[in-house]
Amino acid sequence: MAKKNNIIFIFISVLPVVALLIFYGQLRNSANTQIFGSHRMIISKTGFVSLITGLSVVSYFISDYVSFRLAAATFMVSQPVARSLINIAFSFLSILLILSNR
Repeated sequence: MAKKNNIIFIFISVLPVVALLIFYGQLRNSANTQIFGSHRMIISKTGFVSLITGLSVVSYFISDYVSFRLAAATFMVSQPVARSLINIAFSFLSILLILSNR
């Protein structure tokens, strides 16, 4: 069961990279690193791809760490549920960042 959950967590973490591959042709040459607001850092298209890929990898490990700590602190939340929700939140924000740069 743990192996099946791990594959699901990896799939959720890779969703922003899949979205990036789909929308790669529509990205501008210089991308913004903020979804909303006026204080944005502008980076190259290659840097943006590296940023999204790095965020996907980091979000996988952060969700594991945070969900472990959250499950240890409270008995109301199971670790797989917390990890899924954290992964979905990171993936959703990354996909919003990709869509805001189209």
